[in-house]
Amino acid sequence: MRLTSFRHRVRRWIPVGSPLWYPYFFAKRSIQALRDPSSVQEVRWHVVHQNILLEDYRAIYIPIPKVACSTIKRICADLLGMQVPTHDLAEEIHLLHFPCVKKYRIKDNYSDYFKFAFVRNPCSRVVSCYNDKVNYDKGHVYDRYENGFIRYLKKMKEFSEGMSFERFVEVICDIPDEFAEAHFRSQYQFLTDERGNILVDFIGRFEQLDRDFGFISEK
Repeated sequence: MRLTSFRHRVRRWIPVGSPLWYPYFFAKRSIQALRDPSSVQEVRWHVVHQNILLEDYRAIYIPIPKVACSTIKRICADLLGMQVPTHDLAEEIHLLHFPCVKKYRIKDNYSDYFKFAFVRNPCSRVVSCYNDKVNYDKGHVYDRYENGFIRYLKKMKEFSEGMSFERFVEVICDIPDEFAEAHFRSQYQFLTDERGNILVDFIGRFEQLDRDFGFISEK
């Protein structure tokens, strides 16, 4: 508990994403590599810091998983003139190397840009997460790609084959936001900095996606 409290205080002084954290992550990954080389995964920085910069529009989109982010990322890819995947859009769109802005730079370096995001009813988001990541049907995209979400639950020693929705909810509710996988992490975590400042100018709702995205398009 003391270590967690200390880490939170440090993050207020040195925001996550700052290069000052790089030695810590390098040391951590080096220790992991010595203990178990197979456990070390490639760090995809374009995913870790995936706040998408739309420079020509002076706008930034902050994606939240399970809140129409695949759809909006496709729109962003079109605006940026990027080649959009045509085979497995739901998976491959997240592998594109979008021009991105690190979260800790948004408030000071992009204050005059239009920042937007979408949120969703938390209960609906959890149901969507369970159906898409755990309880999916045969022929799902995870028959062709590794299911990183299941790997995460196994690493947390919380996965059981055929786990019910009730058990799934119990498991994720016991995991603090600090360690939560992005698909069920509290949505406010994406929209605020380390000091709790809101980073976006407009928050749309998944439940009225067409109307709110229309407003964003006008902006």
